[in-house]
Amino acid sequence: MQFYGSKLSENIGETPEGYLICRNVQIGRIGEQDYLGQELNLNDKYDETVKVYRLPEDVFDKVSMASFEGKPFTDNHPQEHVTVDNAAMYSKGHIQNIRRDGDYLVG
Repeated sequence: MQFYGSKLSENIGETPEGYLICRNVQIGRIGEQDYLGQELNLNDKYDETVKVYRLPEDVFDKVSMASFEGKPFTDNHPQEHVTVDNAAMYSKGHIQNIRRDGDYLVG
């Protein structure tokens, strides 16, 4: 993708208005990952760490990947789900150009 502005590093640029553009940001990956039971709605393991193996066919599913396009991103995970009603409060920007880069989902 082409953007007008200053190149700050290989993957970071700035528009003339001062907006930051971050390229090739890893937003997901395949393999074993740690989640809290509460993140998976596992009430019997609510505060425990649970290992989940994320398969390539799940992470790189076309419908799943398309669902990220244009969505807001946040700084850390808010305590509540981000919705249309609260996105302005949590959003730090948006994600676009979702694609696979090896074992990673990037935008």
